[in-house]
Amino acid sequence: MTRTNHHDPNYQNGDFDLSYHLEMISDPERVSKSKAAIDASIFPDAVFCELGCGTGIFSIYAAKKCKKVYAIEYDKKMMEIAKKNGVLDKIEFILADAINVKLPEKVDVVYCEMMSIWLIAEPQVIVMNNILQFLNKKATVIPNKVVNLVQVANTDYVHDGIEIKTSIAEFSGIKAARVATESKVVNTINLKKTNPVDIKKNN
Repeated sequence: MTRTNHHDPNYQNGDFDLSYHLEMISDPERVSKSKAAIDASIFPDAVFCELGCGTGIFSIYAAKKCKKVYAIEYDKKMMEIAKKNGVLDKIEFILADAINVKLPEKVDVVYCEMMSIWLIAEPQVIVMNNILQFLNKKATVIPNKVVNLVQVANTDYVHDGIEIKTSIAEFSGIKAARVATESKVVNTINLKKTNPVDIKKNN
């Protein structure tokens, strides 16, 4: 793992670095808004499912507020960490790929935060397409849509005279990008319905 590749885990093999998860759970805005969304959707008799539970912080949070939680994770190492932290009487951990996981029952709330630029590196759309069959009629999906925007900007990738090529500037110490245009909405993806997926493999 290096400074530049820890944002690019090996999703195909379920191989993630702990620093990747640590960065996510250390983001106060991400964590607080995710918990607020769960609070707004969950109820005592709810069945909750988290797709890609990682360290399990949101599954554990939900388990304290609902009847049952299914926590899906593809990384064996992360699954063991989540189990150690988990509310085991309420959480059923399932080691599986969320792209084709089968749930034992239908659920009331789904939390799946597999966000990447344009939803390409992380399979949010494919995962949500699969899970729709396990949603109760009035189920809540968190997040329920994704808005893709485009904006032209430029950065030097330089910090203290050293060029640092990294995917996320905020965590590297380099200067913020110089924005050249306004943000424009390219498309909006509704995650509560099946979305077309066109995957082309290079030989």
